[in-house]
Amino acid sequence: MFSAPIVRLCGRSIHAAIGQLLADGTVTAGMVAKLQACEWAVAGGVEDVFIVDGRNRLALETAATDSSPANGTRVTGASLPQIP
Repeated sequence: MFSAPIVRLCGRSIHAAIGQLLADGTVTAGMVAKLQACEWAVAGGVEDVFIVDGRNRLALETAATDSSPANGTRVTGASLPQIP
């Protein structure tokens, strides 16, 4: 199971999912640009994008080894199983 928050597409395009997060105020300030970069990466064929604090060495190492860091956000273009 993933420990980082997951931006789920739930059958929507990543553009629509991120648009909803912006519209409802869930995402503000510096996260806007980060999620836009994630949107471009997924549109370019990247399966998973992790947003982590670059000052946190463990989070960087974990994300670089294709694991989900404990502190961070995961954006994925792939379908994920629903968590009950």
